[in-house]
Amino acid sequence: MEYASIYAAHHDTTVKEMIVRYDPYGYHIMNIVDYLVGNTDRHWRNWGFWIDNRTNLPLKLHPLMELNKSFLAYDSTDGARCLTSDVPMSQLQATMAGVRSVGKSQIREVQKERFESDSR
Repeated sequence: MEYASIYAAHHDTTVKEMIVRYDPYGYHIMNIVDYLVGNTDRHWRNWGFWIDNRTNLPLKLHPLMELNKSFLAYDSTDGARCLTSDVPMSQLQATMAGVRSVGKSQIREVQKERFESDSR
């Protein structure tokens, strides 16, 4: 993504416009998964675009990568600060924006009793 920001600066666009043009779905799914697994390390060097080597143009966001800081405990249910957003927001806020954008495919509500009674 660091290189994408340099590319954008030289091509009269922004990284946000590139994301919207090439892969808004992938962007929202990345934020949702990061929140769910507690990934606190999605800085500029830990995400980016797949590039077509023949045309040197972006194809889509790279599938999820760099999850080595996952499953860390958040201080609150808001999660960490969302590092991929161009405006300050928590990871939970980015996740909710993603769900509003891409929808959700939930079979049924999560039964909290399942977690409270599970001894594992």
